[in-house]
Amino acid sequence: MSEIVSKVVEDTEVCVRCIVSPMFFSESRNKLKREAFLPAPNHKDVSLLRLRYTDLNRCKQHAKSLRIGDSSYCGLASIVKSDVAAAYEEFKTDGKEALSVDIEYSPMSADGMYLPKDIDVHADDKGLPMHADLTYNTEAALNEIQTQMRKFANVLVKRAKSQKDAEPDKEEWTMGKFYNQ
Repeated sequence: MSEIVSKVVEDTEVCVRCIVSPMFFSESRNKLKREAFLPAPNHKDVSLLRLRYTDLNRCKQHAKSLRIGDSSYCGLASIVKSDVAAAYEEFKTDGKEALSVDIEYSPMSADGMYLPKDIDVHADDKGLPMHADLTYNTEAALNEIQTQMRKFANVLVKRAKSQKDAEPDKEEWTMGKFYNQ
């Protein structure tokens, strides 16, 4: 049995966001888009994978399994929990304090369902025991412009590290380390 996944995401913990194009990545600008860190309509969470409990190969394999509209896997991005706090402080300087954001423990079962947060999961359990959510305090309402969320996501994109995968058809991550720890 492997390590128990901590219910607390540490400030220094690297979290990986699976990136698909064109939804989260602009091929023409070769740049990560703010949509990578925005919740889907009627949701308030953005899925992440805690690198402490997995590796980049598993992150890539999960990313390749995602089906999000017409988008397809193109790479990975990372943020550290302290980046979220720093982005929030930068965002607050605009006088906007109604929005709050955090990274929370949120393991998922093999069938894609959230597991209760009070149970212990192990890093080698089936499903996504390493799953976490970038959670906003409010939902992204359908058909409403979410100006505060967009501005925050713009700040977060500047702090994130991203790497386009030069070999997306391979099962292994071959691009090396692209995150700070």
